[in-house]
Amino acid sequence: MSVKAVEMVRKIRDQIYEEIKDLSVEEQMEFYRKGSEELQKLLKKKGMAEEASKKTSQEDGKQKSEISARERKAP
Repeated sequence: MSVKAVEMVRKIRDQIYEEIKDLSVEEQMEFYRKGSEELQKLLKKKGMAEEASKKTSQEDGKQKSEISARERKAP
């Protein structure tokens, strides 16, 4: 059995797109924030939350910067 990673990633990406396509930027951020919180809880149960939390915080800050930059460029 082989893992079809590209197909799997595309399927997940398409499912998420369908869920968030009509949401505002703020609502999309909340969608990902909630998902991150759920993942943090799961990882905490497995004793892996601290490392994941550091990465999530760094990524969240980067996303906010990118969104702010896009909003400033928008007419």
